[in-house]
Amino acid sequence: MDRVAEAGFDGIELYGFDHDVVTIGERCKEHGLAFVYMSGSRPPLNRPDRSVDAINNIKRSIDLAERVDCKNINVKAGQVQDGLDKETERNSVVNVLREVAPAAESAGVTLVLEPLNTCIDHPDHSVATAAEGAEIIETVDSSSVRLLFDFYHEQIMSGDVIRSFREHLNVISHIHIADNPGRHEPGTGELNYSNIFDAIAETGYDGFVGCEFSPTGDPDKIMRDVKSLL
Repeated sequence: MDRVAEAGFDGIELYGFDHDVVTIGERCKEHGLAFVYMSGSRPPLNRPDRSVDAINNIKRSIDLAERVDCKNINVKAGQVQDGLDKETERNSVVNVLREVAPAAESAGVTLVLEPLNTCIDHPDHSVATAAEGAEIIETVDSSSVRLLFDFYHEQIMSGDVIRSFREHLNVISHIHIADNPGRHEPGTGELNYSNIFDAIAETGYDGFVGCEFSPTGDPDKIMRDVKSLL
């Protein structure tokens, strides 16, 4: 967090569950950093027999996020389940998110559903494209349940990422970036991030852009270079 603040960024994301979240929240305040995002779903959302576990886990995450003033909680649908059809899995995701939406709204927290590519990084994940995620968000119909748009995942699964971002802007409240192939920083692959950042700005999007990539060199320099593109 010291290095993030020194590089001039506005906030941090926290991935995973084995962290001292309270201390991290305190350090964010010390540095004037927004606590933008934390992980929040372990049991899959797409298994009806695990719905209660998923709901309880997300509610605990909401309570913790409110305590540390974290604004977004990442939720993922889960892997495709043996013996369940796609509609049953989708309905389970919708039902879980509808159940926890009032708690999120009351806490001032947004749950961001993240589609994940199934070709490279997440085989058999049940929600793989922005279109699939947006359909779920629109069905849940809550201002506290939104879409995380990851340009890397969407490039792999659908391509045409600028058009896709614009089409789903009405349900997007968080962005992840990485280049493809390799999931490294902008400029290392096929995505034209100069044009992508211009397109994001043109839409009036006012949320955060999370740098979810593996840097190919010195991470401090690379983060400063990426910031200069914005």
